[in-house]
Amino acid sequence: MSTNDAVTFWEDVYGGRQAATDPRPNQRLAQIAAGFPPGDALDLGCGDGGDALWLARQGWRVSAVDIAAVAVERLSGLARARGLGDRVVTARHDLQESFPGERTT
Repeated sequence: MSTNDAVTFWEDVYGGRQAATDPRPNQRLAQIAAGFPPGDALDLGCGDGGDALWLARQGWRVSAVDIAAVAVERLSGLARARGLGDRVVTARHDLQESFPGERTT
């Protein structure tokens, strides 16, 4: 699959369905991370943002990335609406082409 095909595919996946209003975290992540003190987290392929939002609610600072611009835009809006905008930074990256740099906030 070419980069353009992957971007189109994931934009269609997220753009073609209703935005999640309360995305749930991966249960295993919540079990494991609950035992760690909050710090910095990198969520690669954040999708609807359940993991990023859960981590932010626990006090983590999260850099969340996805190949689909619609996914990161939706997550950014959810984080702001929940008062977590200062804990969740979103960015669009195709990980075959680019990787998020060091968090600056």
